[in-house]
Amino acid sequence: MEVTSQTKSKITNLIAMVAVLFPPVWFGGNGLFAFFSGDDFMNLYGYWSKPFLATLQANFFYFSSFYRPLGGLAYLGLYSIFGLNPLPFRLACFAILFFNLFLLYKLALTLTGSKETALLTTLFGSHHGGYFDYYFNTGTIYDLLCYTFFSLGLYLYITKSKVIYIVLCFICALNAKEMGVTFPAVVLAYELIFHWPGFEIQNMKSWFVERGFIPLLLVLLLVPYVISKLSAASIFSGNQEYKLDLGVAQYFANSIHYLDLMLYYNQGWATVPILLCFMLGMVIIALAFQSRILLFSTFFALITPLPILFIHSRGSIFVLYIPMIGFTLYMATLLVLLRDKFFSNVPWRKPITFSIVYALFFWWHAKNAPFFSEITGIRQTVNQLSALNLNPKLGARILLLNDPFEKDEWTPLFIGRLLYHDQELIVDRIKMMERKPTVEEIKSYDFVLNYQTGQLKLVGK
Repeated sequence: MEVTSQTKSKITNLIAMVAVLFPPVWFGGNGLFAFFSGDDFMNLYGYWSKPFLATLQANFFYFSSFYRPLGGLAYLGLYSIFGLNPLPFRLACFAILFFNLFLLYKLALTLTGSKETALLTTLFGSHHGGYFDYYFNTGTIYDLLCYTFFSLGLYLYITKSKVIYIVLCFICALNAKEMGVTFPAVVLAYELIFHWPGFEIQNMKSWFVERGFIPLLLVLLLVPYVISKLSAASIFSGNQEYKLDLGVAQYFANSIHYLDLMLYYNQGWATVPILLCFMLGMVIIALAFQSRILLFSTFFALITPLPILFIHSRGSIFVLYIPMIGFTLYMATLLVLLRDKFFSNVPWRKPITFSIVYALFFWWHAKNAPFFSEITGIRQTVNQLSALNLNPKLGARILLLNDPFEKDEWTPLFIGRLLYHDQELIVDRIKMMERKPTVEEIKSYDFVLNYQTGQLKLVGK
């Protein structure tokens, strides 16, 4: 039976897609078996300790001071069904991660009209060493969901879907994480680059009626959100990690920091001149090729990091998850343009290009793969506490004589209340007490627990 060229093409595309999805599995597959982090318990407890309707309502009133309510729905939904079983949480994160790759492919395909460029874009966006946070930490679900609705909203806008769907995606992106604030600017950049009508009044009026009003609508929706996040009622108010510094020095310092991380260089390699050459080079190359895709990718890569460039820097580029759309689309587009310019007559140039790029991509990231080490105290505490079958009464008092947590950490309290579904449970720790309790005071507790050689044991009163 002869295989048609169309069938061969489908098989080739399927193999390429499987290959593109393989890096996250290879580099991060162990993340399926990761446990909760301290941030997970803090996040989950923060939502669980409030009425569910408050989290639900905050998703409609996106401009409220409520902390990332879409992530709250994800946490509460999984917890209500699976309790403190980390596997469903990790499966959900990986499912979103792979769905985001599908969205990246569709977005690149829609912008470029090239399956090859879309596949290469998806390959470049499939993995980075800084993505280990996504593989092992459920606390990044905010970033994952923000990416989902940011890229979906942009795809819907480009494909001229109904305005209500675009607005809903924008609001969901904002409800997931603050990185969504740059969505209107990206939409406007797309319009100016791909659909600018010129300076004739009639053409500008037609453009605004058909498309130009949407960026304006998005900006108007953004205003109350920004005001809320900058108000004294915001959870970020007074938090030094989110303190805004709109200075030029802050912008360059963080940009250099993240450029080092993105290229796997030691801190200090990138300088302001290198950064400026990098940014200017992207613009010059885009203009030289007269490529709107390259120009849009440049603006995307430079606009979307702004929310994190004016706050305290993070130690990983997982915060560049959305900006990486611009960088990966730029790299893929430029690669195909250069290949076609110099090797247009080479037979089998597409599979050869993909194979070489894939091998180099895998080698580069494998060479720079970071080592992940789990904080085992949290897993031990939850598992061993569950194994003790304490069944405490409502409002019971538990005393920890010793534990593997830092002095000022509240994770043991969050674990206890979430494990036993009791917001009145008291978990006291010797580490946090100003003085050591007396024997009589110790006897007043319902349960006294102690860590001995890594084992949590019940102490007789």
